Amino acid sequence: MIAILGRFLLIPAFYFTAKYGDQGWMIFLVSFLGLTNGHLTVCIMTVAPKGYKGPEQNALGNLLVLFLLGGIFTGVALDWLWIIGNGSF
Repeated sequence: MIAILGRFLLIPAFYFTAKYGDQGWMIFLVSFLGLTNGHLTVCIMTVAPKGYKGPEQNALGNLLVLFLLGGIFTGVALDWLWIIGNGSF
């Protein structure tokens, strides 16, 4: 829970880096955000099914993967909207 709440500190860090920082700090922050996303996702994917047995555990694992891939696909599909709305495409 501390790791999740600690990530809220990245919001002002991104703001001040975009306004006053250089590209090196922005690369560091984006890399740190990606690493924490991956770590917390793996934690959820491994801990969540442990409370169930047999076929329920397999079904929950499949649902977790389905929703993870659905979220990734939605993020990739909607990522193009800022380019279209910007008018530079």
